[in-house]
Amino acid sequence: MKALFIEDKDLKTDAFRELHNRLTKMFYEKGYEINSVEIGKRDLASCIGCFGCWIKRPGECVIDDLMSEINRCHMNSDVVIYMTPIIFGQFSSNIKNAVDRYLPNLLPFFEQVNGGTKHPFRYEKYPELMIIGYSDDITKEERDTFVDITKKNRTDINNIFICEKEENNDEIVKSISKII
Repeated sequence: MKALFIEDKDLKTDAFRELHNRLTKMFYEKGYEINSVEIGKRDLASCIGCFGCWIKRPGECVIDDLMSEINRCHMNSDVVIYMTPIIFGQFSSNIKNAVDRYLPNLLPFFEQVNGGTKHPFRYEKYPELMIIGYSDDITKEERDTFVDITKKNRTDINNIFICEKEENNDEIVKSISKII
C-alpha cells in the first residue's frame, strides 16, 4: 500500500509538523510506503490552459516539471493527503497550483453533479483523497469557507480535516486511521 503526502514547502506551523510526524508514523505502522512531496513557489509552473494534457499528451501535462512526478505518484497511491495552510479560507497558492494541475487525470468532457459541472474521471481506480487545512489563527468564517470551497470544487475529496492546534491532532489521526 502506498500513501502520498502533498505539502506546502513554504508555510508550515508547529501543529502541522506534529500532525505530519504522527500521520507518517501511523501510516508506516499500518504497512504503507510513504512518499512526501513538498511544493514551493518555484517548483511548479502554473497551468497555461493549453489543453495539451487532453489533446497532445492525453493523461500527461505538457509542462515538464515536478507535477509529472506528482501525478504519477498520485495515480499509483492508495491514499493521497493534501496538507495546506488555510489562507483567507483558501488553499495556499502552492497547493492550489498542484490541485489545478491535476487536470490530466480527468477527461475533457463535462457532466452535471449535484447542480454543478465537473470533468469525469479518466481512470477506473483513484486513491482515497483527503485534505488537511491548517492554521494557528483561523476564524470561523475562514474555516467554513475552506470546507465549503473544498466540497464544491473538489467533489472527489470526501475527507476534510482542519488542524488549528496540536490538540486537534488526536482527533484527526484517529479519524484517518479508521478510513485507511
